[in-house]
Formats: sequence, C-alpha cells, structure tokens
Amino acid sequence: MKTLSELGDLLDTAPRNAAVRFRVDATQLGDGYHVTELKLAQIKGIDCGGRRNDWPETLMQVLDGQGTAPLTARKLAGILRQSIEAIPGLEAAPLSVECAPGNIGLSRYTIGAADLAAGQVMLSLEAEYALCKPSATGCCAPAKSACCA
Repeated sequence: MKTLSELGDLLDTAPRNAAVRFRVDATQLGDGYHVTELKLAQIKGIDCGGRRNDWPETLMQVLDGQGTAPLTARKLAGILRQSIEAIPGLEAAPLSVECAPGNIGLSRYTIGAADLAAGQVMLSLEAEYALCKPSATGCCAPAKSACCA
C-alpha cells in the first residue's frame, strides 16, 4: 500500500467484519491495537548534494494492543474515510506506519503484503531504510556532488 487511499480501497474489498491485523517481521501487533493518529506532514529538506526538495508524507501511528478485539475492515475503513475528509491530501501522500511491538522502540514502516484469508486482513509492515537521495537517483557523480566522491 503506497497511500491511505489504496489501504482504504483494500479494506473496502474485504468482508466488513474481517479482522485487520498488523505484522512486523514475525511479531503480530496485539489485538486491541489503536490507531492513535493520522498525520499529513509537508517536509522541506536539503540533501547531501545541496538540492532542496519538498514532499508530503502521511503517517499512521498505531499503538500495540493489549488483548481485546482488533478493528474490523469496516471500522478501520470508516476511520480512514473520516480522516481523509477532514484533512485534504491525506489520502494521496506516501504512507508510513509508525508503531512498535510492545510499544517500545517506535519505528517507521511501509505496508508491504496484504493478505486476505481466513476471515482476516493481515498487513505486513516492512522496515524503512535510510537513503541517500542523490545516490538513489543517479545524481551522485563526483562532478555533481562532492559528498559522494
């Protein structure tokens, strides 16, 4: 899932009462997790090559649960729709999920695989990694950026 809109579309295709669960590596967030907030951030940055850039990010923070029932596809889709209506642009910006199994060591993830089986939607979270944008975009030739020489 690249955006909140894509996540909402997936949830709309799932059975209404399907449990939605999150998995980080081999660990599943506990049932009873809580979506604490959805945030739209407008980032202004400068990279190691001196290039300035602006981009939006959507962040969904999830608090690990303590044993009660997980959200259903219908309930989570409703939360997403309400949030999208309240904050223009939230649905289209690249989506990251902030969470921590056991609520220790908050990290950022992207949603990788989404499996719909056995009456549930399992969202697998993948770790985000540090990235040198000039190197990743091929702009890091020694003549263009001293940082990568």
